[in-house]
Amino acid sequence: RASGVAQASLRVPNPPRTRRRMAVAVLLALLAVSAGAFRHQTPLKDVPPLNCDQDFEPPEPCHTRCPNAQWVDEMLRVDPSPGKVFMDIGCNKGNDAMAWMEMWDASPTGVWDTRKWIDYYDKELGIQHYSCTAKVPKVKASQMQPKPTGPPNTAVCVEPMHNNVLALRKARSVLGYGNGTTEFGNFTIVQAAVLGKAQSNEKVDFPDKDTGSESARLEAFREPVPLKTVDQIKSELGLPRVDVLTIDTEGADPAVLEG
Repeated sequence: RASGVAQASLRVPNPPRTRRRMAVAVLLALLAVSAGAFRHQTPLKDVPPLNCDQDFEPPEPCHTRCPNAQWVDEMLRVDPSPGKVFMDIGCNKGNDAMAWMEMWDASPTGVWDTRKWIDYYDKELGIQHYSCTAKVPKVKASQMQPKPTGPPNTAVCVEPMHNNVLALRKARSVLGYGNGTTEFGNFTIVQAAVLGKAQSNEKVDFPDKDTGSESARLEAFREPVPLKTVDQIKSELGLPRVDVLTIDTEGADPAVLEG
């Protein structure tokens, strides 16, 4: 009987006055917490600036996160030997691919020159916009002692936009790299969109914008370009492996990794 009474008492709702008192108590507690948080918040003038490595263009200094080159420099120090294969998916202006080649360049006179490449795009093509500041490598294989020797390096610059590909090929030719094959390395340009799966000779419609554009809206003019996977490109070029794979495909990066 006592148990039944206890269970029955649990089903009796709180009187309206009691519920109102509980609601008021909860509200007062929330106000107290909010007031305390307000009193202890950091004044805006004391908030430290965002750590963005100062590699961003105004007016939005932190709209993207640019890579920190320190870990790349350490890669070079650990293994400066040439014969590397760099594949840059979404190569765009080619400056990153050129920087990889310059870092591992073991030629006596420094054949691969990122500054020369960037200056060409600036002065001849009028292209100065970079989401991340275009950098010239500071640590290079040619600075190592003893100087590394071995087979030449290869950069594979994969870019789908037609106008970007034309600019890449022109820069490569004008700057003395011919068709991409030199005594001290190869700079191969492949026009293709890259995903995780692709049929043989498959093509997709891809936006084509002004040279140097790093994004495109859906209404942009589109033209068919080859669709490939990383493995297909590696096989078609007869590459033994890919030592460094960089991807910048505006959101398709996971799909690229699958291929």
